Amino acid sequence: MAKGKTSSVKVLDVFKSHIGPWSTLIHDLDFSHYELIARLRLADQGEKAIYKFNCQSSLEPINRYCSNMEDFVRLHRGMNKHGLQDWMNLFAFKFGCPGNALQKAEKLLDLLLKCKEIVRYRD
Repeated sequence: MAKGKTSSVKVLDVFKSHIGPWSTLIHDLDFSHYELIARLRLADQGEKAIYKFNCQSSLEPINRYCSNMEDFVRLHRGMNKHGLQDWMNLFAFKFGCPGNALQKAEKLLDLLLKCKEIVRYRD
């Protein structure tokens, strides 16, 4: 995985096996994309990124959701990676289910009591 400021070499290395030749690349006009476009003979559809002050406020709900997910994962950092989907389901329930904490607990208990699966502690 490439980290840091993008460069033509990094972009080409990361995307060359994921983008088919003659595809269309929609990008933000960063100079690092041009080598990839030339090598794979891509159709170039660059769009100038427009940043406006009020644009940030429309991103606030997703920023808050991502921050909550980061905190949730950090709080449960000892979780089994094979059960990641279950942890994400719990996160989605906690932050996506409407109601206060008591209403969410009631809904969760109701779902658990209706579940037909038996989960043993030491399986």
